[in-house]
Amino acid sequence: MDLYSLLRPLIYKLTPEQAHNLTIAMLRLGGGIAPGRWVIQAMFRARQNGPAVKAFGLTFPNPLGMAAGYDKDGFGWRGLAGLGFGHIEVGTVTPLGQPGNPLPRCFRLVPDEAVIVNFAIAPEFWQQGLGAQLLEHTLNIMQESGISAVYLDVRRSNLAALVLYAKYGFRTLGVRKNYYSEPVEDALVMVRHTHG
Repeated sequence: MDLYSLLRPLIYKLTPEQAHNLTIAMLRLGGGIAPGRWVIQAMFRARQNGPAVKAFGLTFPNPLGMAAGYDKDGFGWRGLAGLGFGHIEVGTVTPLGQPGNPLPRCFRLVPDEAVIVNFAIAPEFWQQGLGAQLLEHTLNIMQESGISAVYLDVRRSNLAALVLYAKYGFRTLGVRKNYYSEPVEDALVMVRHTHG
């Protein structure tokens, strides 16, 4: 019997949002200390590397990535890295606090083995208007951990965000279409190199 089969009855006693928050807390705790990262890698990392993927001028170790929205505050990224993802997106990052969607905003689709998450900008730090401070803190930790670069997509129309991220050392790398906005608009791809 695998670990998920053992834990599933306990997970289903929680609401989907409670289960989500618990996994982030466990990834934060386990990823925050070297022995915890070793255990995560030993238990869950893929036994085989690759295939590597080249995209956007970057090389990713494999095609499997964690999309933005799962770890909105960027607390669990070190634990997620131990799971072997080829890339990890954290956030949504906003310069000012915003309320999240009303509860319930996370739903299980049991027959489909899926979850629908509709938090919007829900994390506590963003609601308190501490997004910029948290971003700076997380970037400093990533730099100390040897992460080579951090990328952001920022709506071209969001001048306040562009100014804020430039203040934190991000520069514009290129432009892409932001298909998540209504209407579709250009987003600037910004990068901050953490070394050299």
